[in-house]
Amino acid sequence: MEILYLTLFFIFGSIMGSFFYVIAVRVTKGESILKPRSHCEKCGHILKWYELIPIISFLIQGGKCRNCKTKLNIGYIFMEICTGVLFAVCYHVFDLSLNLLAALIFVSSLIITIISDIEYMVILDEVLITAILGIIVVYLFNIGIRETAIKVLSATGSFITMLAIKKVLADTDKMPVLIFDEIDTGISGKAAGAVAEKLNGISKNHQVLCISHLPSIAAIADYNYFISKRVINERTNTNIKLLNEKETLEEIARISSGEINEATIQYAMQLRNKKVS
Repeated sequence: MEILYLTLFFIFGSIMGSFFYVIAVRVTKGESILKPRSHCEKCGHILKWYELIPIISFLIQGGKCRNCKTKLNIGYIFMEICTGVLFAVCYHVFDLSLNLLAALIFVSSLIITIISDIEYMVILDEVLITAILGIIVVYLFNIGIRETAIKVLSATGSFITMLAIKKVLADTDKMPVLIFDEIDTGISGKAAGAVAEKLNGISKNHQVLCISHLPSIAAIADYNYFISKRVINERTNTNIKLLNEKETLEEIARISSGEINEATIQYAMQLRNKKVS
């Protein structure tokens, strides 16, 4: 029975390995992973089902396109074999369990990342974020660490999911304006810096409006607005003011430590200088 399961997981892994290659290549190029159908990059020949059998089709065809005889990318068969072996090893180590599912998610993201890195020197954030969330969700069903998983998911899952989804939409649908409300909830330090970098990247091609209380995020903005509320004659009034550079530095200093002094102003200037560099 063990041999049977190892064989099945190897076959399943090799099938997924072929699909992972398609994901890595097409997502990096900004193409759909569903269409067009798999085809020869050289002549456009649409591949038949028997030309898509992992490992076997490559060997039977001698590593060439059946139509134009162009050599196929050897990376396909290599990753099919690697993924098959890794899936089988995961089963051997974890058996049929939640740990196995978590391991398969990790291996899948690893394979896709390796392919995109080797082929295009790009690491797909969407893949990594999806894998992290997937593993957390899997462990929500593990009683021993469910409480910890829930805390982690509630603290970081919402902003990661929103950022990943909006980045994908920005790249595919070419949305001109993206709005992020309270994206800094539950994050700080390096995580906040990473979010700031990602927002800065998105803003290269899109108008980004972001409501934030983090100095690292406020510092990357081209324009900062200060929003305040106060009650006048039992009515709430909201004021919005465009800050100049001096006011921006003071506000970054204030939200970083609650005080505006020489030290916090210097820190604010360092954050703003990072944006320029």
